Amino acid sequence: MVIKLDSTNGLAYFRLGVALAELEKYEEALSSYRSARQNNYNGADVHNYKGVSEYRLEQYDSASASFRHALSLEPKHLQYIENYGRALYEMGNYVEASEQFEKYLQQKDDNASIYNLRGLCKYKDEDYRGAIDDFSKSIKLNEKEATYYDNRASAKEMLEDY
Repeated sequence: MVIKLDSTNGLAYFRLGVALAELEKYEEALSSYRSARQNNYNGADVHNYKGVSEYRLEQYDSASASFRHALSLEPKHLQYIENYGRALYEMGNYVEASEQFEKYLQQKDDNASIYNLRGLCKYKDEDYRGAIDDFSKSIKLNEKEATYYDNRASAKEMLEDY
């Protein structure tokens, strides 16, 4: 209704995009984010949410660019850093993804999921000892997540540490 009453309300387009994305209508959400930017709503959040929709559509290059843009506007925003790292990981860019996860952990070092993600990057780069360290940190922070144990076991197996 807001857009109907004021078709130049960029914030309304942004909020519509968020709602559409929550309904898993990612293409429509992207259209709303485009309209938000065309109507002078160009904050970091619109680029981040645009990236999330692109990520869900497996458009990792575009998602990465959107997250990078959001980070250029708000360089210390943890969610943007995590999202950018995840997109880089999906693109197979493990070194840069690991660097993003390191930036995250420098600000907040109690996130088991981020240690796990950084461990996966190290695993992919065949740094199995580094991966084991990160998976162990994940386990220390959340000992009820089976995936962390499985990932650590896989890294240990690569080192023939049975």
